[in-house]
Amino acid sequence: MYKIMGHRPTVLKGERVCKAMSRLKNLSQTAKQLMVSTLAVCAVFFAAAAFFRDDIVRLALGVLLGWTCCCVRIFMMERSINKMLDMCGKASIYANAQFLARYAVAAVTLIAAALLPGIFDIVGAVLGVISIQLGAYAVKLIFKDKDLGGAAPKPPQGAPPLDPNV
Repeated sequence: MYKIMGHRPTVLKGERVCKAMSRLKNLSQTAKQLMVSTLAVCAVFFAAAAFFRDDIVRLALGVLLGWTCCCVRIFMMERSINKMLDMCGKASIYANAQFLARYAVAAVTLIAAALLPGIFDIVGAVLGVISIQLGAYAVKLIFKDKDLGGAAPKPPQGAPPLDPNV
């Protein structure tokens, strides 16, 4: 019916929000823990940098922009890992392209913070962007004894070892 009339139905904003929330629910436990740990690192960075910066609102907006960039990069990383597991021969090309895309997101974020100094503090944006590295270390330290859901399960006792050539 829509093809005959020549227009498509519009998507309401509420439907977009529901779709985004369902994507967020589908993230792995490790990705969710990484997002929370980067938020904690950003909060520590903000508290430390607030003593040295005059405009706390711009600093907060810069850190928030950097943390949002981290969340986008984590989402992109999870999506690319899941997609690469389904690929056969072109996985390395796809991995390199996704790697560059994630760093392009970080670069665009920092350029936006630099071009809009009245809104975002560049120091806060840099601290927010680099929080992903410290957040990854924090997840590793906090959950070192727990299974993060990313490793392959170990074979049961007495089972023959898995042959990687099969």
